[in-house]
Amino acid sequence: MNQFNLGLFGRLFLLFSVTTVLLATSITLGVFSLSEQDAKHIILERHDSLHDMLSRTAVSPINKEKLIRDAKANKVQLLVSVDGHRWSSAELFPTIDTLRQSSQPIGKLLFAKHEHKYYLLAQNGNNWAAITSNIANLIVYPNWLVYWPWCFAVVVLVSSYLLLKKLIKPIKDAINSANVLSQGQLDHRITEHPKTELSQLTRGLNAMAHNLSQLFEAQNELLLAISHELRTPMARMKVSLAMLPENQTVKDLGDDITQMDNLIEQLLEGERLKRGYSVLDVSSHYLPVLIDELLQEPIIKDRVTLQDTVPELAVRLDVGRIKFLLRNLLKNAVEHSPSNALVSIRVTRRNETLIFDVTDQGPGIAQALQEKVFEPFFQVTSISHRSTSGLGLGLYLCKKIALAHNGSLTVSNNADKGCSFCLTLPGDCIKS
Repeated sequence: MNQFNLGLFGRLFLLFSVTTVLLATSITLGVFSLSEQDAKHIILERHDSLHDMLSRTAVSPINKEKLIRDAKANKVQLLVSVDGHRWSSAELFPTIDTLRQSSQPIGKLLFAKHEHKYYLLAQNGNNWAAITSNIANLIVYPNWLVYWPWCFAVVVLVSSYLLLKKLIKPIKDAINSANVLSQGQLDHRITEHPKTELSQLTRGLNAMAHNLSQLFEAQNELLLAISHELRTPMARMKVSLAMLPENQTVKDLGDDITQMDNLIEQLLEGERLKRGYSVLDVSSHYLPVLIDELLQEPIIKDRVTLQDTVPELAVRLDVGRIKFLLRNLLKNAVEHSPSNALVSIRVTRRNETLIFDVTDQGPGIAQALQEKVFEPFFQVTSISHRSTSGLGLGLYLCKKIALAHNGSLTVSNNADKGCSFCLTLPGDCIKS
């Protein structure tokens, strides 16, 4: 037998329906509810008419038929004690003596409360009459309890909000997961919700992520296989070129082979960096020496200026890869700045983190492209204007190196011109 499960629409409809009914009931009770003190004031205002009505019922002989008609017409319960004879319209009506023990006088009347019900008593000589109303018992409460309908309304609203939040949570999870998948984290999976129609959506998104992951994995394996296979013929080509007489053609071919060799190495490096911190060759190094060595390299030393002093501390990181990262940022900054402009680098320690800022004087990067520059094979310039020196993998590898160190690499435009790349490394990289 199949279990009946409400879909999302049915659950929302049921939630709104129940909430509406409960709110309407609680608001109605809240509007018409009275405290015991208010009830006593109303009785006092109608004292004479109420006393006369009850007194006329406590007469001999007892007219049972008339009392039954009056009780049904007014939706009340009556008790009459006349000449020692007791009659009531309800089987469990308390005795007059019981009610008198817990009563309070209101003029000639007695106001009594017994087992959460309220009674009104009147005496006619030695005879007594008592009356209670189901409606009055429903809307009259002790003074401290008169606000319960409003408290109940608040509880209903809070409960409805929490239930609605729980019902909507799968949709929010799907949206967040879709955003995570769109950022390239294809190993992420959404928790399935089999009891709602959202299960089809979550299964579809998970299947899409799985298929994309397999597709990219196959693509990466193909690139790696091609890269490995190309290294041997590339090495043979280098040896063959070295044996030829030097001329411009040989030089150009050598440059092209070097470029292809760099591309292959960067592809392999990108794949290695996917393993994160475990692939790093971490060692201790004195930070000022690291920066000084970098600034003495060709191209960089004449075009890069150091802002402020470098913090004098030892760091634990993959020196070779960090140098590659900073070298790539500095060379890119030099390439995109005017020939007479200087590129600056600043190293600061802030809140137990290391921050490297590289600032150029170039045209900057459009806001929409600032995240894309870290994608593999992406270049800001169009393909038709791509220079042979750029492969579109440098910033991709820089980002991977930063992430492998549990850091981050971001880019932003400067207020005047140019842009700044900011490398942030965690306190774990600072040797204590």
